[in-house]
Amino acid sequence: MSHITRIAANAEQAIRNLDALKSAAEMFAGARWLENRADFTAYGNEARGIGNVKHVIGVEGKRYQIGVYENAHLPGTYGLAFDSFSGELEPIFGKGLGKLMMEYHAEVVRATADSMGHMYSRTELPDGSLRIETTVPAGAEALVYQ
Repeated sequence: MSHITRIAANAEQAIRNLDALKSAAEMFAGARWLENRADFTAYGNEARGIGNVKHVIGVEGKRYQIGVYENAHLPGTYGLAFDSFSGELEPIFGKGLGKLMMEYHAEVVRATADSMGHMYSRTELPDGSLRIETTVPAGAEALVYQ
């Protein structure tokens, strides 16, 4: 039985902006981005079978890590792989890394808004989700995020 779970392996969830992912990961206490790493720590040798791992997200004091792998089926995109069986990372990054992915998408919107000269604000709602608003200056192009 595999302990490894892959996230963002399809077109809708694929990661396209590594800078946004790095910024999102580093928002979590103790998390750090490890550049140019070919493998990550998981149960036994299972992480070695992922292939195409380019970077790693580690957390201070935690044994297991998140691998950032190049998606072979969707060129130019990335996915995440981690040991979900240990239960070590999900309290930090959310079930199925949901909090990390939410922060990633918020960072993509923030970076896009900044590049277009738009104002950006975010509010964390009581249920843990985010409300993101962008304000378009008069005469500027509207931001559409898909």
